[in-house]
Amino acid sequence: MFPTFEETMKYGTDIEKADVQKQQNFLKRLHSSYLTSCDQLPDIDADKIVIALCEEEPVSENKDGHIILCYSSKEIWREVRSFEYYPRYLKLGEMLKEKYGERLVDFETEYTVYLGGDSLNAFDKVDEFRKSLKKSSSL
Repeated sequence: MFPTFEETMKYGTDIEKADVQKQQNFLKRLHSSYLTSCDQLPDIDADKIVIALCEEEPVSENKDGHIILCYSSKEIWREVRSFEYYPRYLKLGEMLKEKYGERLVDFETEYTVYLGGDSLNAFDKVDEFRKSLKKSSSL
């Protein structure tokens, strides 16, 4: 009922195979754009740091959307956006915490369909993470 990529490439129609190739290419671009280490982030000389995550829509049908991390309206990281990326938001948040420690007081984001996707508790998890930053910075 739900064939794997390999099964589709072996038994699927030409249209199905082209779709799988398109999905595989997107996944390669997605994963190659990921922040993998907090060492890739710039040093920020500030006592209180607020990072904002913004979404950028694709400029054409053949381009990817992006999520952009900004400090004081300056872009510090950009990666390809996926659907229901709240686990990625949380992972990025952990790397931001590792890099900036208690100086990170918020990791702002817009609550969009791309962030939450089909998950019923995605925004709750994002809220919990943001509250944990505020709590640890006030200690």
